Order: sequence, then C-alpha cells, then structure tokens
Amino acid sequence: MARLLPAELAALAVGVKPGTLRVWRFRGHLQPAGGTERRPLYDLRDLHAAKQAAARKNRQKVAA
Repeated sequence: MARLLPAELAALAVGVKPGTLRVWRFRGHLQPAGGTERRPLYDLRDLHAAKQAAARKNRQKVAA
C-alpha cells in the first residue's frame, strides 16, 4: 500500500520546502500519486526518487 502525503508533510518527510516539490513537478522529477490539482498527494517512494534525481542533476551541473 502506498503512503500518500499532502505537499506540506511530503516536503517535511524528505527535508525540503513545499516550493521545491512544485519545482520537481515542473522539471518532471515528480508526479502526484493522487489528490487534486490544488491539493496533490505524493507517494513517499516517489518523493525519495525525485530527491535523488534532483541531486544527480545538481551534481552534473557542478561537474560541468
């Protein structure tokens, strides 16, 4: 069973600001697993994957 969290708790769970989740969505790292457009719900596993993807992209920028 997936653990779905609202944006505020999802951000807290992975140690980022809620605005960061919006950036990850815009960049294609994260998609809501449920909820509505205004109140998305995120799967905890997807959040960790998005954080890793964003970190990889940042490392690539620094190396370039």
